[in-house]
Amino acid sequence: MKPLPWSPSALDTFNNCPEQYHHRYVLKDLPEEEKSAEQIFGEQVHEAFADRQRPIRKKLPPGLKAHEPFMEQLAAQPGWAYIEHKAALAKNGETCEWGDKNVWCRMIIDYLRVDAKERHARIVDYKTGRPHQKFNQLIIYALWTFREFRYVDDIDVTFYWTKDCSKITKRFHVAMVDKMWRGLAGDLQQYREAFRSDTWQMRPGGLCNGWCPVIGCKHWRPKR
Repeated sequence: MKPLPWSPSALDTFNNCPEQYHHRYVLKDLPEEEKSAEQIFGEQVHEAFADRQRPIRKKLPPGLKAHEPFMEQLAAQPGWAYIEHKAALAKNGETCEWGDKNVWCRMIIDYLRVDAKERHARIVDYKTGRPHQKFNQLIIYALWTFREFRYVDDIDVTFYWTKDCSKITKRFHVAMVDKMWRGLAGDLQQYREAFRSDTWQMRPGGLCNGWCPVIGCKHWRPKR
């Protein structure tokens, strides 16, 4: 079977459990899930932050005022801003349009600022959940940016954690592109192989306890 185009979140689902990915994205046989309060809040935060950074400069709602200093810092950055930007890569690693027939990877970048004069870019992804050190999502965003803006020499990528206004940042240089792709190669090879062999491994873990929607799986357990 031909591999489906993926997104960073879809690849993360596959890495956590190929069987869940298979039901969610290939078979599409799972019932529609009701959005949790956390998901709804996350969407509201992203919408408010996006409106704050767009030219309308809409003020943050009262409950998000604590984030105004960081929003102001981002708004003051030099260069051209791309907010909630839809981006895509083709199978040959070149950038392409979201709906191209050869699209391989799709992504939505919360905040991207490109400064042609300084040959620099900054990427920020807003997170309303628990902090983690999984940087593959931002690595993929950076790879797209290096390809789309070939004059960019280095990129700062940041996770901004809304619960405590903390952030974690890494810098990537254009000379690191091959190494960045090699870091993703293992995951992408397993992804291709699952489609080729139509084999979807079950990977039991903590999310099996009621959080996984594949209730027919032998590892599924109700929430405690």
